[in-house]
Amino acid sequence: MSHLSMRPRTLAVGVTLTAAALSIAPASLAGARVTFTPVQATAATAPCNIAALPVPHGWQGGVVDVNDSGVLVGSALDPDGHLHPTYWTPDGAGFVRHSPKLAAEGELLDVNNAGVAVGFDEDAHQGFVLNTVTGTFGYLPDMAGGQSDRPRRINSAGVIAGAASDPNGTWVATTWAPPYNRAHQVGVPYEQQLMTWTDPDTGEVYTWIAGSEADGINDAGTLAVFTADPDPHAMRAHGHSKFSRYPGDEQPLDSSGVPAVPMTKTASGRLNTLHTTGDQAYTFALNDTGIVVGDDVSNPDTYDTRPVYWIGSSERDLGLPADAQGGRALNIDGTWATGFLYYGDGTTRAYVWTGAGLLQTMPDLAGFTGGTMAHGVDQALREVAGLAFAADGSHVPVMWRCPAGFSTDE
Repeated sequence: MSHLSMRPRTLAVGVTLTAAALSIAPASLAGARVTFTPVQATAATAPCNIAALPVPHGWQGGVVDVNDSGVLVGSALDPDGHLHPTYWTPDGAGFVRHSPKLAAEGELLDVNNAGVAVGFDEDAHQGFVLNTVTGTFGYLPDMAGGQSDRPRRINSAGVIAGAASDPNGTWVATTWAPPYNRAHQVGVPYEQQLMTWTDPDTGEVYTWIAGSEADGINDAGTLAVFTADPDPHAMRAHGHSKFSRYPGDEQPLDSSGVPAVPMTKTASGRLNTLHTTGDQAYTFALNDTGIVVGDDVSNPDTYDTRPVYWIGSSERDLGLPADAQGGRALNIDGTWATGFLYYGDGTTRAYVWTGAGLLQTMPDLAGFTGGTMAHGVDQALREVAGLAFAADGSHVPVMWRCPAGFSTDE
């Protein structure tokens, strides 16, 4: 499956935690708990046209972002399993594929309107910058003493947000600014604190250092961040786990997991913790007015998530259909947001939301019956981009273009 899928979040050294292992909400930070009520039985299908993007015969691929010029970035997977950073440019009624011969095997993850893209090298475990206009390529520097980094977004000024490992191997929220000669640690609460957790089923003890990750940045430099919260006052005291906030602390607390806390941090350093209605939440992107999109873990037992957005600190629901098991909100441009829904039969459906009303799912690609996923969105072009699955799980890159005047508030 493409890397657009729900990958594990590595928040700490010593153990790679899937989001399912981070299952407790910070009660002191959460808003009033709300029981989500589905507001539509089945999502309407958006009246948008779908087109497959070119890849070599026998290859697969996916799109992760699109800019105002229609440049789409992502990856192409060859038959031998090698992942090639790839971008597509409009050419009349079609598209031209570009897979530059880079010293990298991986994918492009974001592109700004100047055509500067950021990506990740799967082999080197390092991020890179590619100018799709000039062809300039370069790796991003690690944190001083660190060993790897993972960029995620780039804004109009070329500032990149993501995460990098510190000298101890802990992943921390990080930014890089032109000329990309150093990594800057964002600095958010709770990161780099010793934590221990005992699996209540097996008795196995895990010890790690709390980390953080910045998956969104807007043109004002505000970051969308999530972090592991080890504050015992923000933990629900139940279960059989043990927790210690600082090295040498001899006052363990019973808890059943570690919450992922969503927040934003402005360029001037102002922090805003986002309220959650589920057990925890993740931030993935934000627009220039500060609206953040992500997902809320509404069921900590199954790790089912709901696509949500935040205005200020307040969480809002995008309208998960009753027939969907869960979903995620992965990107926003202007007022348009996109992501995917997932269903009990294992399929997924891409969707779009234009800032009001209820999300609408995207049409399928003819002959591809395995569903769709979306990650890229551009309001100016009325485009959504992602991938379409065949019945055997293989996938091709696709983009949808919606008609002028289209709105989900209809």
